[in-house]
Amino acid sequence: MYCNQCGSHIGTETTHCLYCGAPNRNIQQTGFSPGPMTPGQKFVLPSHPPKNPLLMGFLTGCCITGLGQIILGQTVKGIVLLVGSIVLYVATSGLGFLLVAPLLAVDAYLIAKKLEAGNPVGEWEFF
Repeated sequence: MYCNQCGSHIGTETTHCLYCGAPNRNIQQTGFSPGPMTPGQKFVLPSHPPKNPLLMGFLTGCCITGLGQIILGQTVKGIVLLVGSIVLYVATSGLGFLLVAPLLAVDAYLIAKKLEAGNPVGEWEFF
């Protein structure tokens, strides 16, 4: 179950959300439906079975920049990271890879860990 106020994954027996304190009436079993949202705000919900965090980090850091984010459901973020990193790599003759690839691999790993734990993440959430 997910809290309708903050989107945190909570147990079915709780009377209040452990993270924000919302009463049980704001908790829905049908899926994540956050309370007040800003216009255009989107979430990526956990998948079943969850994606392997190590694999997502490897794909992003060693194969194609942004691929882990795309597979995890942060599609627009992954495409922007891919295009941006290509521009950076060309501008720095490939040296940008030494800085960008490890950071994005860690991002993909940590986002996959959050999803594996059952927590939804924002479409543009980092780390």
